[in-house]
Amino acid sequence: MFQFPFPLKNGTEHIRDVTSKLTTIPISDTPQSRLKKQNIRILAKSSQTHQNLPNIPNNFSHKSTPAHPQNIFQLSTIHPLPAPNFPTFAKKQNMRERPVSTFASQPTAIVFNIHRYLPGGWYLPDAWIVKTGKGGQLTFVVQRATLNTIGSYGHELTPVLTRLFSLIEALSEKVLEEKYQPPRSRKKKPLVELLQDAEVKKTATRYVHRLMANFLEKVVEQNLPLTFMVQKKVIVEDVKLRFPEEGLKPHLIFRRTRDGVRYRMNFSTGDERWLVRERRVVPLTNIPGWLLANGALYRLPELNGYWVKPFMQKDEIVVPNRMLRTYFQKFILKAVEKTEIEAEGFDLTSTRKLESCHLALSKHPFKNKWFAALKFQYQGALFQWGDRQEMRTALHFESETEIRVMQVKRSPEREQQAVDKLKKMGFENREGSLWRLPGGAGQGNGGQDAFHEAAECLSALRYGLQAAGFQLEAPVFEDKKINLLPAAWSQEVVQENDWFDLRIVIKAGQFEFPFAKLISYIRDSDRFYPLPDGTFFLIPAEWMARFHGLAHLGKLSGGKLRLSKSQKPLLEKLGLAEGADFTKKEETPFQVPKLLKATLRPYQKEGAEWLFRHYEEGLGACLADDMGLGKTIQTLTILLTAKEGSQSAVHSPPQMDLFGEVAKGGDFVPLKALVILPASLVFNWEREVKKFAPGLTICNHTGPKRTKDARLLERYDLVFTTYQTARRDLVILQKIKWEYVVLDESQYIKNPQSGVFKAVGELDAAHRISLSGTPIENSLSDLWAQMEFLNPGMLGSFNYFKKHFIRPIEKRDDEVKKDELRRLVKPYLLRRTKEEVEPDLPPLTEAVVYVEMTEAQRKFYEKEKSAARNKLLNISDPSQPTNKVAILAALTRLRQIANHPSLVQSASEIPNTHNTLIPNSGKFEDVLAYWDKIRRSGHKALIFSSFEKYLQLFRSHFEEAGHAYTWLTGKVAAAQRKKAVDRFNDDKSVQAFFMTTKAGGVGLNLNAADYVFVLDPWWNPFAENQAIARAHRIGQEKKVMAVKFIARDSIEEKILQMQERKSALAGEFVASPEKMACTREGLEALLL
Repeated sequence: MFQFPFPLKNGTEHIRDVTSKLTTIPISDTPQSRLKKQNIRILAKSSQTHQNLPNIPNNFSHKSTPAHPQNIFQLSTIHPLPAPNFPTFAKKQNMRERPVSTFASQPTAIVFNIHRYLPGGWYLPDAWIVKTGKGGQLTFVVQRATLNTIGSYGHELTPVLTRLFSLIEALSEKVLEEKYQPPRSRKKKPLVELLQDAEVKKTATRYVHRLMANFLEKVVEQNLPLTFMVQKKVIVEDVKLRFPEEGLKPHLIFRRTRDGVRYRMNFSTGDERWLVRERRVVPLTNIPGWLLANGALYRLPELNGYWVKPFMQKDEIVVPNRMLRTYFQKFILKAVEKTEIEAEGFDLTSTRKLESCHLALSKHPFKNKWFAALKFQYQGALFQWGDRQEMRTALHFESETEIRVMQVKRSPEREQQAVDKLKKMGFENREGSLWRLPGGAGQGNGGQDAFHEAAECLSALRYGLQAAGFQLEAPVFEDKKINLLPAAWSQEVVQENDWFDLRIVIKAGQFEFPFAKLISYIRDSDRFYPLPDGTFFLIPAEWMARFHGLAHLGKLSGGKLRLSKSQKPLLEKLGLAEGADFTKKEETPFQVPKLLKATLRPYQKEGAEWLFRHYEEGLGACLADDMGLGKTIQTLTILLTAKEGSQSAVHSPPQMDLFGEVAKGGDFVPLKALVILPASLVFNWEREVKKFAPGLTICNHTGPKRTKDARLLERYDLVFTTYQTARRDLVILQKIKWEYVVLDESQYIKNPQSGVFKAVGELDAAHRISLSGTPIENSLSDLWAQMEFLNPGMLGSFNYFKKHFIRPIEKRDDEVKKDELRRLVKPYLLRRTKEEVEPDLPPLTEAVVYVEMTEAQRKFYEKEKSAARNKLLNISDPSQPTNKVAILAALTRLRQIANHPSLVQSASEIPNTHNTLIPNSGKFEDVLAYWDKIRRSGHKALIFSSFEKYLQLFRSHFEEAGHAYTWLTGKVAAAQRKKAVDRFNDDKSVQAFFMTTKAGGVGLNLNAADYVFVLDPWWNPFAENQAIARAHRIGQEKKVMAVKFIARDSIEEKILQMQERKSALAGEFVASPEKMACTREGLEALLL
């Protein structure tokens, strides 16, 4: 039965008489104008008197009935019903209308609303953005509130809002329509048609009411603004619902007559008692029951919401004798035990028999906390502890028509005995029948966690409470009946080849099942596991935390849970390795291979042996030694060891045929190791192999003339190729079963979405090594990519890793997650610093030289900075990909101006204090002056910049001055790189080596330099460290001075500050300053 619970214009005009013809009403019109268009008569009467409003029956058809301006609905028939009488409406004699005006920057609020969906006879939720006036009062509706719209009004998405919007979505017509589509139906039916099936409507109604009750409970619990069928034309504050703290108490009154029983229902709030018909009552849900009464929202205790419907039109129902037993059994008897009744004209007996004491979990009606409710079950009546009633009346049938009234009186002595037992067990009575559980369980942050706390506490006390004479009622949470069963588990871990089989059995009460069945629930953070009897086992919180990693990292196979060998640290962390049946291999002593033509330093031998142990176990390993400690020679040592292991004796290198290919025949067994590396390092590896491992045959698989025949490649010990070539030639490289795949500068695979990462992961290799001085450059995602290549699946899926490790560590600096991640990766990552292993290495001195911009340069910089600030700080979400591009482009422009204005403008466009071709730059002049000093002293310098165009300015100056130099950028071919490196190292007249930060930052040995100039700070401090390590590395005999040139009062200073803040985490996990720049906080730090 549909009713308009809001007043019409000025709160006085109500519909009195309407036509019965089919009528179309656009909600966007005012009530008065839309009715006039249809020749509906409007009669104005006082809003303080009860007037008739139209009732729209269930055959009313429409898409949705919320007061949305675009919706249109149709009426087929209209009947009168009582007019609204909400106190909020009566506050003002004249209801305020929305003036015709627009709002720009006025503050807003999110207001939740209840609207009618007639085809189902339901009330459903929605939400609106509402303007707020002085004092925070709600004024007018702006637009519908959704997850996509609230952000533009400055509202943050909290967990509570997320839950409420998810309920709104779940109760939307579209989602409900999808939910109740018949299986295997080719054509989708609209929800209106689906609900014509009585069984579907019955099932859907139960589901809708349960979710709607959850929605109302959450709104009341958080005291959020809620309206009922709000319209755009009214002030929202006037129609906001109230949440009274006093509960709603029902009363059932029965009077026996000769013809049957007269039955009444009324309610009391506080000291006031009232009839349903006297107030504007709207039952919103049936089970559990929620209703509106005069603009106030109430939870109906112990009664179904729809039981009030008969009393909305009349005060009394007459039940004839012939229907007495059926009616009472169906509608009355269940409520009678829990509700106060009044009876007249029945036979009367009395009893004091206390049958049992019950404890049930109960949520506080207005606080987000859970308690134990104490109840006393007498014969025919149930009393709550704290009820003031000492006696209750119950009904019992003697025959089909004879009902006996039983007067149940309480036994204070026996109830007190039960209360004393509870107190001894640590329960505390807080209010009414609610008892706080021992240890404050259920009093936490509320929501699901609070319930879990309380349920686990009650489960742990189960046997003690039962022994004390209490019966525990199974709590119901979100429509799930929870079985409070204490649980235990037993384990057995067996190693089978490369896997550990975990045989864990769970015992919960009389139920026993394998732990593997809980895996999907733990993965989904769902603590409710269904039991065969229809109840749910509550997975303990300690298990959820303890086995979270196991559930995500383990694999289910044939109903068993398995872990790979690389995940053994997880077993040890969980304590599952104790008593496990591990097959232990006898360790083979490590010997430095005879084919190695070098003497290893002690730490290098330790590193090689560490790689050898992983080789024996068939596990991948990441050698992450500091730059310059000899990762290449340690890798060559293990490759030679593997080579010797593949042959019973050392044989001569194979002969080459006329075409430069390995000749067939003989007893030569190639190692078949693939080394993937940056193009700039190929010549360096070739040189190292020829020097330290000349017994290995090598193939340079790069360039346009590389072979396309996999059979030729597998005849070599080592095949060198670049990351991009490996991606392009993946089909060829996949044909070979490699003994080893080695990634040098493995940070190249740091992006899990890149084609390079995917390509190297698809290679077939018995063993894998990654080499990187910076395994974590930008984010922990770099580490996941490395470990996924080395030991696939070791850290779980990337989505799991991001949720479980990246976000907690990078956003909250979570020490627990850090420790967990360290445990997992520690066995497979070896990192030593120069300070640890080479105390005799000459010291590295780092200095920051602050330089002043010229006057013209500063004016130009401030102008561009102001423009960037105005543009970027107005971006709503800096982290969006399209916004990131614009942000980094603008920030890069500021960095270029700080270096030299000519990097972004020509000389004619910038005010210049000197008549030269190049506009003035304070940094440019200071760098040249600093360079001139060290040049005259005979020093050599590596000069790095992120901008090749900036280096070109210095190159022009050097050429004019006749100074020798070498040059390296990403455009220089590999052969030319080698010549440039050798010339700088060997030719004393060449004192400067110009390099871009990325092109010269990896793999080069430039010990001849004892100065490193960093002309502009890079976002990633590790890129700069890589560049400095070209000079400060093993073999360096001179002190190295690294000089960073920073333009004062510029973005460069801010970048340096970001680097310093993040360097504190360099020893563990690092976040990128570049990534920080694309956040609201980062932008403000850089531009304000």
